Amino acid sequence: MSFNELITILQELGSVLKYHPKAYEEFSEIQSQSLKECQELVSMTQKESKKLKLESEILQAKSQILQLELIPVRQNIANLEQENSIIRQQIDKIQKMRAITQLMIQGGQDVKDDFFNFLWRE
Repeated sequence: MSFNELITILQELGSVLKYHPKAYEEFSEIQSQSLKECQELVSMTQKESKKLKLESEILQAKSQILQLELIPVRQNIANLEQENSIIRQQIDKIQKMRAITQLMIQGGQDVKDDFFNFLWRE
């Protein structure tokens, strides 16, 4: 039942009870008290609504600030990823050069061994 429906029912009840003075007087007091309580609830609800709206705006502002703070962090991450890629490329080059050097050393040793074997056979 909505607030407006409740008011309508109370008004209808009041119009019926006005023909019974004692009951109408008690009803009027209850209706008056209920109306005050409803007005207080409406006022409190409006205040709470304003408070929640302000809190929502504050949270949105904080969110925007955090988004702005993330921009340099994301840029730093991108820079670090780029540096990491360059370092990996350099490591790959070094590993290739090391492998070539190792092959040259082994190849050189094989040539020496072949030469000494040849000399010993002669």
